[in-house]
Amino acid sequence: MTTRSIRKKTGERFFDAFNMLVLLALVAVTIYPLLYVLFASLSNPTELAQSRGLLLGPAGFSFEAYRKVFQNPSISTGYRNTLFYVGAGTLINMVCYSTRSATGTPTSRR
Repeated sequence: MTTRSIRKKTGERFFDAFNMLVLLALVAVTIYPLLYVLFASLSNPTELAQSRGLLLGPAGFSFEAYRKVFQNPSISTGYRNTLFYVGAGTLINMVCYSTRSATGTPTSRR
């Protein structure tokens, strides 16, 4: 049994190459802002303020931004509230839906 490879036409190869370039550009445009925020958060604030152009790595290296964030008591309050709401909401939904299924009440109307 022999297998023949199907050769792509020139137009198909051009289309594939063009799609790859567009998708790579979209990936770069999507990922760079995320990397910028990460690099800026790890940078020395004075060096970051003086830097110009693209930020391709941390300008200096400092955890000062993270120290300031975690020293703020509102951050821990926010995390505690978030965990409470998620836990309480999950528990309430589990109780509501388990009682509905135990009583035979349908969960959706058809």
